[in-house]
Amino acid sequence: MEAIQRRASSFLSRKPSGSSHKSKPSASSSTHSTQTPTRSPSTRTLTPPPDPLPKTLPALEGVLNHHRSQLDTLAKRLQYLNEGIDRDIIVLRRMHREGGRDREIKYMEDRVQGMADCKRALGRNVKWHLQESERLAVMVRDMVAEGARREAERAERAEDGERAEDGKRAEDGEKAEDGEKVEDKDRAEERVRGKIVYRHENGETFTLPTPEEWEEMLAD
Repeated sequence: MEAIQRRASSFLSRKPSGSSHKSKPSASSSTHSTQTPTRSPSTRTLTPPPDPLPKTLPALEGVLNHHRSQLDTLAKRLQYLNEGIDRDIIVLRRMHREGGRDREIKYMEDRVQGMADCKRALGRNVKWHLQESERLAVMVRDMVAEGARREAERAERAEDGERAEDGKRAEDGEKAEDGEKVEDKDRAEERVRGKIVYRHENGETFTLPTPEEWEEMLAD
């Protein structure tokens, strides 16, 4: 795919064979050729401040899963763009080989360039969602660890009269720990295959690209 994309760059830098003819400048254009056009002030939109984050663990996990879902969507769109670029470059090669289709070649080159520009824009989205996913994952882990620490402190402060209740709590904790071990085993098996399975809000499961796969999809 990298070889095909390099060919795209060469095509976009080439001029059509019939474009050497230059039209004569008109009188009006020569008269105003020395005038400098007036540019309007920049209207670039500033990046908004970070969105507020929820305070509870379930809500924070929901935001984290949202970012992962968006990464899955972006991966699919990048794959579609890359397939389109590859197909159009094959058509461009045939047009250049046959000749006599300079105008159509120009529009096809514009189309390839447009898809490449779209890839770069989506790449910025991917970078931001990856950063947010990593940041929120650390926050979720810290919140889980803090909750476990507080639970351990409450258990240590339990009095003799609460031993029965503590025993039930310990039993529930053992059951929860067994469930976590099963989940950890499942995730470990997924990692052996190179992927971790996540879940969209509608229940559909998905996996995310590896760093190497992201790099390949976003390559120019």
